[in-house]
Amino acid sequence: MTNNSIDSLVLLKNFYEEGNFSEKQLNMISGGFMLFGVILNMGTLVTSINNLNKGITSFIVSIAFLDILNLMLLLPELNFINSQNWKFSQKLCFIYMGTECLISILIFYTTIALNLTVISNVKLIQSKIKVHNIDKEEYHLYDSSNESDELDDIEQGYEILESCREEPISRYEDKNESFSFLFLLILILAVSVSIPFFLYAQKQHVPGTNNSICVMKPLNDPIFNNIIEICIIFVRVLIPSMILLTTTIVLLLKNFKAKPESTRIPIKIALTLSMIFIVCSFQRFYGTLITEFVKRKLTEPFQVLKYSHAINSLSAIMLTLLHYLSSLIRPFSLLMIQVCSRLSCITKTRHKSTIKTKTAIKTINNTIEL
Repeated sequence: MTNNSIDSLVLLKNFYEEGNFSEKQLNMISGGFMLFGVILNMGTLVTSINNLNKGITSFIVSIAFLDILNLMLLLPELNFINSQNWKFSQKLCFIYMGTECLISILIFYTTIALNLTVISNVKLIQSKIKVHNIDKEEYHLYDSSNESDELDDIEQGYEILESCREEPISRYEDKNESFSFLFLLILILAVSVSIPFFLYAQKQHVPGTNNSICVMKPLNDPIFNNIIEICIIFVRVLIPSMILLTTTIVLLLKNFKAKPESTRIPIKIALTLSMIFIVCSFQRFYGTLITEFVKRKLTEPFQVLKYSHAINSLSAIMLTLLHYLSSLIRPFSLLMIQVCSRLSCITKTRHKSTIKTKTAIKTINNTIEL
């Protein structure tokens, strides 16, 4: 083993035992996340802005914008976890607490709304396709008695067939009413749940130390504190988790049965965003909020430290980075899906053009022979 490898292992061991990164290292980590996150999410915004009137694209643009805001919270949170000391001002304390709650709820429920919209619209597509599913034999326009017009008839047949197949899809893409209504409901819900964090978050001194912590100070009424905690647990964690898992399973089943092929693109987008959220962010909600609420008294302040009751600072930092990594993976995955879908469309278009050309050449040859 080389000296560099040994030094790296020793450094990692010290990090794990002491749980401390230097401030410079944390700034580099958060700066790298912020830089790549902004670039990737801006790429998603630019590629989607032309289709902003379409329902699904509106959800994607909203999530990309929220991801940019989400990454701005990484630096104060990493410093908070690493040093177990809130080094920033009281004003930034309640801004951080409230904004973190607001953005996390918006991303969570917007992902769910995207799933529900895709599921309902895929059903709409399939029902319309059944209505327009005319037997292909009716589009076979070959007429041996009128061979001179055969080429025009074939082209007309293709146009009719494609218009019938694309009509329900185009109507589906232009549907944007559901986005405005759903996002308004999500915004009202997120603001309602995050208001206590904006109002009652404060910087408190830790007795016996020189450290301060950013907490949500409990009120004098334990019953009211209990109500707030229950609302946060159910509205922010349990209920959306169940809905997201259910809609993800439904999308998986829809993906195998989806026809035509173009309907699988929105399903793949929704599935990708859901799986990224489940893998990267579920651990945060169940590892911080519920664990912290269960292990504290109602008269104690909550939101003391992320993952503070279970693991050391280094592990908490790694899990925190995993959560914020979703804000980088989401736009990257969306860009890859868009690139692959466009390449697939180009390939299919060339294939159709080749078939039409071969058919036209064959028709001309048959006409010449006659």
